This record gives sequence, structure tokens and C-alpha cells, in this order.
Amino acid sequence: MKWPLLHITISAKELCQALVRELLGSCLLIVMGCGSVLAAQFGNPQTFNITGASLCWGITVATLALSLQCHMNPAVTIALASIGQISIPTGALYIVTQCAGTTLGAQILVGLTPKNFTWALGATQLNSVSQLQGFGMEIISTFLLLLVISGANDKTRNAQQGSAPLAIGLCVTALILFCGPFTGASMNPARSFGPSLITGNWKNHWLYWAGPIIGAVAGVVCYHFLFQSSEKSDIRQEEIIKTGNNDQNKKMQSIGGENNPSFA
Repeated sequence: MKWPLLHITISAKELCQALVRELLGSCLLIVMGCGSVLAAQFGNPQTFNITGASLCWGITVATLALSLQCHMNPAVTIALASIGQISIPTGALYIVTQCAGTTLGAQILVGLTPKNFTWALGATQLNSVSQLQGFGMEIISTFLLLLVISGANDKTRNAQQGSAPLAIGLCVTALILFCGPFTGASMNPARSFGPSLITGNWKNHWLYWAGPIIGAVAGVVCYHFLFQSSEKSDIRQEEIIKTGNNDQNKKMQSIGGENNPSFA
């Protein structure tokens, strides 16, 4: 008997395309996001500060999620694997690719910015808080992020309107304004990994993996069991009844599987 979580259920072509999206998305996330952090740290604080950096991160996440439909975040990938929405081998490949993408992005950023700007490279680090406090902030912020991601992409909610990537981007912006000054608001182990690898700064790095992963799994499991409807939406049921086409029915029932991986 095969356990689906241990078997890749998408074609080799689809998997390669997904991995390229993860690599490109993670790379651009660091170039834009950490680039905005450098601008906030070393630019004119009256014209560009934490608010500007948080908006840059949020808009970047929203646009990349919409255009590339990628996770860009090991915590998101692990959370989805925990509820069976992606297989473990596929998730492992995603995580390796995401870390490679953020490392590439950090290295590109080194080449694009002045040397006196890149000594820190926007790496996440604690500021005025203890390890336990920072750990808690990363758990809570990533928990909320995954609640928003899960809700924005819940296909069983008939009343859902608006853009899921925009909702996620705005959530990221708010969370960076909340804990960015204290922890850097990682919420993404790969986001912390790339700059840390290039700069060699691994201080407190463990909490930027443990915190987001715990928060992400808790958030997606909480939504899945407490808020997500177990019944298909009335709209999808009506469409199935109207079509009366078995092939169309099977196609509609397969929506949301591993064939269409996305950040949200």
C-alpha cells in the first residue's frame, strides 16, 4: 500500500517548472526585500524607513505570488505537507531550491549595492529582545500569516472575494511593521538563510527556522480543522450538476492538488 505523502504525484515537467518558479521567486524576494532593508538602514530615514521596507516586502510577496504562484518559504511548504497538500519528497525539493534561491539573491545584492551597504545584507537579527521573545514573535507572526494564506485560498468559501496575493502581501506588510524592528520579521527560514550564508552571521539563526516552522504548521492545522468547511461549495456542486460530464467532473474535483503549487 502506497502512502501518497511519500510519492511525487506530478509529472517531471511540472516539477521542474515548479522548482524554477521557487528558485526565481526566492531570489527576487531577497533582491527586492533585503534591498529595501539596506535602503532603510543606510538611506535617508526621513524618506525611506521601516514603513517603506515593509511595503516593499508586502508588494513583492503579492506580485511574485500572483505571477509565479510559488511558496518561496520553507515554513509554508512544511505546513502544506503537514496536511497532505504536497508530498514530502516534493516539499524537500522545494525547500532546497528556496534556500538556493535566497542565497543567489543575496549574492546578487552584494554585486548591486555599495560595499558599505552590504556588510549586514538585511540579515535577520534580534534587536532589544531576548531569544525567547524573538522566538515567540516569529511563531505568532508566522501563525497569523498562515491563517491568512489558508483563508485566502480556501476554495470552499462561497463568499470569498478579492485578491488572495494582495491579502497575503498586506498581511506581510502589517507583520513587518509589528515585529520587524525586533526580529527582522523573517517568517521565512529561507529568507534568513541566504543573507546569513553570504555574510557568515549565524547568531540566533536557529529561531528563524524553529519559530516560523512551528507557527506555520500551527496556523495551517488550526485553519484546516477549525475553520475550513468539509463540504464543497454550492457553486462547484451546481456546476457539476449542470455539466453532467464525467470528464469535466473529474477535472473539477482535482483542482487544488499538487499539480498547481503556489505560495498561497
